[in-house]
Amino acid sequence: MPPKEDNHQNWVAEVSRMYGGFVERRSLTMNSRSFFISRTGYMGIGPIAAEEEDMICIFPGCNVPLLIRKENDYHVLVGECFVWGLMDGEAMEARTDDEYEVFRLR
Repeated sequence: MPPKEDNHQNWVAEVSRMYGGFVERRSLTMNSRSFFISRTGYMGIGPIAAEEEDMICIFPGCNVPLLIRKENDYHVLVGECFVWGLMDGEAMEARTDDEYEVFRLR
């Protein structure tokens, strides 16, 4: 709720200053990031270098999902990502040992 009329200009100036700071921080953070939606419907933000065939991988002990790209006989780390629904251990719930895939990173 905005303050009384006598403080309205101060309130508008403060909101403008705060919003401007948000826009600046967002630009600095997101200029090298890209929005994506996975084939299974997960939405995320990852490296701008992400490509359509990259895999979202959860590595035990890693704090964030990683984007991995298959190249010949190896897999290459593209970078970390934020994925709604996979950030707080949801991806590891109800998993069994036979659902893990082992591959080599280059």
